[in-house]
Amino acid sequence: MKIVTDNKQVNNSVSIAFDDINGNIKEFNSSYDGRLLNVLMAGADYDTPWTRDASINVYNGFCFMNREVSLNTLMSVLEKREEKTYIGGQYWDAIIWALGAYQYYLVSHDTEFLNTAYEAISNSLSYYEENEFSEDYQLFRGPAVYGDGVSAYPHQYGFSGKEGCILGYVNFNKDKINDKGYGIPMHTLSTNAVYCIAYDIAEKMASVLNRKKEADDFSYHKENLKKVIRKHFVYDGERLKYIVGRFGDCLRQEGLGISFASMANIVDIEAFEHIFISKYGIPCVFPNYSRYNIENEYGRHCGTIWPHVQCFFANEALKQGKHDMFDFEFKKLTELSNRDKQFYEIYHPDTGEIYGGLQEHWKTDGLFRLKSCEHQTWSATGYLSLLLYGFGGLNINEDKIVFNPYLNEMIAELEFIDLKINEMSVNLKVKGKGNMIESIKVNGESVTDNCLRTNLKGEYNIHIMVRES
Repeated sequence: MKIVTDNKQVNNSVSIAFDDINGNIKEFNSSYDGRLLNVLMAGADYDTPWTRDASINVYNGFCFMNREVSLNTLMSVLEKREEKTYIGGQYWDAIIWALGAYQYYLVSHDTEFLNTAYEAISNSLSYYEENEFSEDYQLFRGPAVYGDGVSAYPHQYGFSGKEGCILGYVNFNKDKINDKGYGIPMHTLSTNAVYCIAYDIAEKMASVLNRKKEADDFSYHKENLKKVIRKHFVYDGERLKYIVGRFGDCLRQEGLGISFASMANIVDIEAFEHIFISKYGIPCVFPNYSRYNIENEYGRHCGTIWPHVQCFFANEALKQGKHDMFDFEFKKLTELSNRDKQFYEIYHPDTGEIYGGLQEHWKTDGLFRLKSCEHQTWSATGYLSLLLYGFGGLNINEDKIVFNPYLNEMIAELEFIDLKINEMSVNLKVKGKGNMIESIKVNGESVTDNCLRTNLKGEYNIHIMVRES
């Protein structure tokens, strides 16, 4: 896959993203079958792919870059338990694996993988329904997506003694933990929204595999969970809470929570009307917790800018018609990656400097400023997702590839070369400004449909002209 635009800065960022991603492909012993395979690591400072990172990176567009390594990466984080396949990783958001798995299937039509993925997702959903589903709230317990540090949480949920990881909560709060499952009593927006997405994916996979009753069951769980999320998390019109639970609710803004709630069709444009965006992008959680309010410091997981959060948010904002929000996040990430010649893990919201944020740490018996990791993979793949799914408007389902491109002042010409989708090689060229399709040509012939069937074979050259509405 190659991406070319008429903007030199954007082309630089694309080149940097490809370099960061390719530099993080390394050998790894799979926990699933023990084989030594090339997989995509979470970043230059990581020696594992991590479940959430693996899924997000494949979803963000790595599946178009390298199908083989995408498959290896997804498979490497699975586990066998008593001859059954499950999703491995930190328990609370491991189910996000479904997102990358399904995107890989849509791009590859790998039916062998589909069967394995369906088994892993359905087994994992059953396990978490049994162990982490709250009967009183009818929500899934657990921390927020990617929020493994205590700096993501208010004191009543986040105190874990001298440990920086939220998993330590159970060791220091034995009088507050839940009797069932791991024990952390919070319910977070992002994690529950991801469960909705996973149910939807399981339903679609079951349908492809002609398992109608199972598909109907997953559909029921999805719709019920959507209703419960709206009941507990939506307040004051369409504002969204971050955490709910028996020790108090947290009304802070959660960037991934808003994004995944939009992806799951739980909320729409109204949820994007009251968003705080800092000088350098949407913070992961906002506002900063008071324990980190020391001069111009922020918590590692609150107030800071994580590019993968920016990218999920920007793409969802664009879908909701918030072009200005999308443009801003894309522009800032382009500027920062050009400045640094790489994609970092975290940035300071006020200065844009490379910044890891504060968090409790056992070595110091207090607060410690952590590192912003280098050549962070999901920051780089996130940038590609803004081009693929944002500007390119690429949307793949079981039957069709749909194109709804958008161009702005930064990009007036955009080209994707050799997008491998099933047995096709797709070359997409978009010109103009705006998101209204003026004309489409496929292999030189004018057409009226903005889609291709996924069962086609060979090379397809698509030229789209767009204009403002």
